Amino acid sequence: MPAPPISVPGAVFSPEIAALLDSPHANLVVLRRGELVFGVWHGFPDDPTAFFKNATAEDQWRKSLIEAKGSMEIGVHFGSRYISHDELTQTRFYNDYCKPCGIDYSVAACFLAEHDTLGILAVYRGKEKGDYGSREGRLLGDLLPHLVRATACAARVRQVELLRSAGNRAWDLMPWGFLLLEGGGQIVFANRTAQEILGQSDGLTARHARLSATASTDVTRFMALLARASAPTSGSRAGGAMAVRRRAHRPLQLWVMPLPHEEVCFLANEPIATVCMLLIDPEREVLPPQEALKAFYGLTRAEAGLVRGLLRGERLEDYADRRRIALNTARSHLNSVFAKTDTHRQSALIRLLGSMAQPRQD
Repeated sequence: MPAPPISVPGAVFSPEIAALLDSPHANLVVLRRGELVFGVWHGFPDDPTAFFKNATAEDQWRKSLIEAKGSMEIGVHFGSRYISHDELTQTRFYNDYCKPCGIDYSVAACFLAEHDTLGILAVYRGKEKGDYGSREGRLLGDLLPHLVRATACAARVRQVELLRSAGNRAWDLMPWGFLLLEGGGQIVFANRTAQEILGQSDGLTARHARLSATASTDVTRFMALLARASAPTSGSRAGGAMAVRRRAHRPLQLWVMPLPHEEVCFLANEPIATVCMLLIDPEREVLPPQEALKAFYGLTRAEAGLVRGLLRGERLEDYADRRRIALNTARSHLNSVFAKTDTHRQSALIRLLGSMAQPRQD
């Protein structure tokens, strides 16, 4: 999926720049190895990102704009250098997009934000205002050093945002709750399973994004556990575990681990995580999927179903009764599982396969 457009510093791309160059339309696009990274548009009736990509694939003159090592040199370029106005009017890009927008002439500042990242700031205007000249070229040339710095910064910020988003989605696949906390219990991050558990307000609760135990008898122990894990001196910091009581279910299992202290050299807008917490709800079923048991150990569907039943705590007799199969058939399946997993007792089998967990699919 292509990355959505992002904002860049307003001083780089704003209506004032378009007005300075007497241009009702302008755009800033950044491309890496021929792929559009992001685009910002001014004066267009809609976001032409998709159309821009399609048009560059069809019109060779336009395609040269996205090839950093092609014919497009770094610097200021007038549209007529690569294609005459008569040739422009024959292209699909002109007839399907430029003409309805009243665009006939363009001038662009092309620059390398990084070694493989091409940036293009272009302005456009119609036939009634005439073609661009040396004044507009000098103005865009003066902008080039600032464009390089600001666009490189915006691209790096975008990369950080994408990595952070991918990391958050990965944590959401975990069948256990995972949280990052400040020392006082302020929640910096909680994955989807943790949010679901906290939403029940049974055992743990999050009020104003601050985590706390709901039972008064657990509050003091919980806060002491967080304090030990986030102590200011690294030598005195230690993780720990505790059970948090609930009203109608087995206690929640908490594992608290200290994170390395980060030296912050600027005022951060977000709290800094000092503790990570693994939150396990024993009432939630976490079983290996049949597909994984088949892939890892070559189990058949019937054998995988038996294993999942044993991991739920069923006796062999109960499993056979529930599936309406003979007990000898269930024993035959179990012996086959023993052979394929190189185990000999149910306890060893459960210890081996109980460590497998299925990533969330919902």
